[in-house]
Amino acid sequence: APGCEAKAAEKKLAGAARSSFMTKCEKESAPAAAAATGCEAKAAEKKLAGAAKTSFMKKCSEDGASK
Repeated sequence: APGCEAKAAEKKLAGAARSSFMTKCEKESAPAAAAATGCEAKAAEKKLAGAAKTSFMKKCSEDGASK
C-alpha cells in the first residue's frame, strides 16, 4: 500500500524491520480497502454521484473500517 511505503520511509526503516512493518501495515490497511471496494459497488447500485456519493463513501468506509 502506498501509505505504508510512505510511513516506512518516514521512519527510515530498512531490512527486516521494514519488511515486518510493511507486512503489519498492509494487513491493517486491507479491511479499509476491502470496505472501500464494497462501498464503491453500493454507491454504483444507488446511482450516487457528486456530493451524495462523497458523503455516502465517507460514511460507508468509516462503518467498514470500524468493524
